[in-house]
Amino acid sequence: MTSLTILAFAGALAFGLGVWTWVLRPLWTGEVDASGVDPRVLALLAEREAALAELRDLDADHRDGRLSGEDHQELRAEVLARGASILAALDRLAEQEVGGAAQRARWVEAELARRLGDGPQGRAARESSP
Repeated sequence: MTSLTILAFAGALAFGLGVWTWVLRPLWTGEVDASGVDPRVLALLAEREAALAELRDLDADHRDGRLSGEDHQELRAEVLARGASILAALDRLAEQEVGGAAQRARWVEAELARRLGDGPQGRAARESSP
């Protein structure tokens, strides 16, 4: 092989590794995906779907006679309790996001007012100008 072929192969290999690193980086770092959805929310939504599927399976097993009424009620109560805790966690995350969004909105409004001259600093500058 010529040195040019080796150089081309090394460049292609480096490029390929760079692309794979860039593609897999979110999996290693736990960053928010391109949709902007918090990974914690995605995990909780997956847990919620699993709990709903488990409830459907329990009901089907009870209906088909594979599960006694007492066992069905006990297992269903456990799954419902787990589902309630999942929903509570989703609510807490939503409240945090809303609170954070409200705080960001107040900051943006104050910053815009300051930059546009509507805030206290802008009024003082206008009053002192000739």
